[in-house]
Amino acid sequence: MNPPILVTCYVDPDLDGTASVIAYSEFLQKNNIHIKAGIIGNINEESKYIFNLIKP
Repeated sequence: MNPPILVTCYVDPDLDGTASVIAYSEFLQKNNIHIKAGIIGNINEESKYIFNLIKP
């Protein structure tokens, strides 16, 4: 199997960047593409707050 493709956005992303990475990664995974989502740098406080709300 080939190594996964890394999907990222810009460095130190805001909520738009982090949500886009997650959504695009899920879309590609559902289309049977071996993918990993990655964040470069740190997410902002708004993103941390939202991710804490939706933890499984």
